[in-house]
Amino acid sequence: MTRLRLRALLAGAALGAALLLAPVAARADAAADFAAGAGAFQDGRYDLAVGLYTSVIRSGELRGEALANALYNRGLAYERLGEGAKALADYQVFRTLQPADPDGADRVASVAVGLKLFADARPALEFLMERHPDATLRKRWEIIQVARADQLAGRWAEAEQLLGRYARVDGRDNPVRLARARSAAAMGRKREALDLIRAIDNQYTLVLVRADKGFESLWNDPEFIVATDLRTHFQRETARLEREVRRSPDRLAPVVGWMGALRRSGALGYAQIIGEDAMALLGQFVDRQDYEVWLHNEVALVALLLGDVAGAERAYRFGIDSLGMTNVDAVNLLLNGGMFLARETTKYRDALDFATQAERLGTSPFGQMIARGIRVAAYAGLNRPAELERAVSDMLRTVSDNAEEVIDALLIAGRNDEAARVVAAQLADPASVDVTLLALQRIVERPPSMRPVGQVVDSGWEGLRGDPRVLAALARVGRITEVFATTAY
Repeated sequence: MTRLRLRALLAGAALGAALLLAPVAARADAAADFAAGAGAFQDGRYDLAVGLYTSVIRSGELRGEALANALYNRGLAYERLGEGAKALADYQVFRTLQPADPDGADRVASVAVGLKLFADARPALEFLMERHPDATLRKRWEIIQVARADQLAGRWAEAEQLLGRYARVDGRDNPVRLARARSAAAMGRKREALDLIRAIDNQYTLVLVRADKGFESLWNDPEFIVATDLRTHFQRETARLEREVRRSPDRLAPVVGWMGALRRSGALGYAQIIGEDAMALLGQFVDRQDYEVWLHNEVALVALLLGDVAGAERAYRFGIDSLGMTNVDAVNLLLNGGMFLARETTKYRDALDFATQAERLGTSPFGQMIARGIRVAAYAGLNRPAELERAVSDMLRTVSDNAEEVIDALLIAGRNDEAARVVAAQLADPASVDVTLLALQRIVERPPSMRPVGQVVDSGWEGLRGDPRVLAALARVGRITEVFATTAY
C-alpha cells in the first residue's frame, strides 16, 4: 500500500470541490502544484515533489480528502528521501483526516517500526488487524517487532495480544511460534510453551529457543531439553526427507533437503554419496531448473566440512559454469563461492571477480551486502587497506539490516572494539536481537578455518563472546550455548 494517491487528481471531483471557494488563480496554482508533485515523484525527483506538495498544503486551499492525499503523497516522498520522522508526521495527520482509510495505518506502522517508535506503530497495527484482516500477513514483520519490543520491556500480555491475532491467520509461522512460546514460558504456561516449541520445524529457531532468556524458567526442564534437541530434530528431518525422496524420485528438492539434513546431523560421508548420485542423475529431475543451484551449494559445503577445500572450489566453479552467467540463480553460487574463496582459500582476486559477476547479474539488498563482505575479506587478504576501509564504510551504512555481515567486516578490518559495540547495540534492538543472539551461539562439530581471513573471523567472534560489553547486553536477553550443527556460513 505505498501507491501514490492520485485519486483526487485523476477523478477531479474531490480536488475541484476542495478548491471551489478559492480564487480562480489560487485554484489553478494549487491544482498545478498537485499535478506537478505527482509527476516529480514518479520521475524520482523527491525533493521537488516535497516542495510542490508543501506549497499546496500551505496554500490553505485544500480541504478533506484532497488535503489528506497531498499529505500522504508528501509522506511517500519524505520516505524516499530517508526522512522517516517527517514522513511519519504526515501519515499521522493523514490518519486524523481519513481515519477509516487503511493506507495511513499501513504507512504509520511501517515507518514507526523503522524508527523504533513501537508505541506509535501498535495502534495502527491493531486498527489494521481489526478492520482490515487481509493486511495481517502483509504486516507480519512489523507485528513481530512490536511484540518483541513489548517482551523486552516485560509487557508479555500486550505482546501475546498482537501475536495471538496474527496466529489466527498464520499459526504455522516459526518466528511467531517462537515469540508466542516465549510469552507463554515467561507467563508460566509451560504446557503451551512446549506445545509451540514442538511445532517448530526450523533448526535456527530451535537454537534461539535454547538461548533465549524468555525460556530461562525451562532451561533445566527435561521436557524442554528434549523438545529443543537438535540431533533429534535433524534425525527426524533426515527420515522425513528420505521418505519424500523415495516417493518422488524425479524431484530434486527433497534430495537437496535430505543432503542438508544429513550434513547438519554430521553424516557427511552419506551426504557426499547422495550428492554424487544426484549430480550423475541431474538430467532426470523435473525441478532441476529451480533446485540445481542448491545442489551445487550443498555439494560444496559437504566437501568443505570434510576438509576437501579443492573439492568445494570445484563444486562452486562447476555449478557456476553449468548454470551459465545469464542465469540469475548463478548469483547465489557466485556469492557463496566468492565468500568461500575469500575466507577459506587465498584466491582473493578470484573472489573479487565472483563478487563483480554477481553484481552484474543483479542482487537483492542482502546480496549486495554479501558482495561487499566478499570485497572486505578479499581486500584484507590482498593487504589493500584503503579499499578495505572504503568497503567496511559502505557496509556500516546498512548495519541495522545486515548486522552479522557488518560485524564480520569489522573483525576482518581489526576493529574489534567497534564490533563489540555493534553487537551490544543489536542485542538491545527488537529488530535485531534474535539474529544477533543466534550469531553469538557457539557452533561445535565444525572444523575451524585453516586460512588467514577465516581464522580472523572465527577468533573475532570467540573474542566477542567474552567481551564485557557484549556479556552485559547478553545478560538481559539470553545466553551462549554450544550448538551441535555441522554447518558453514
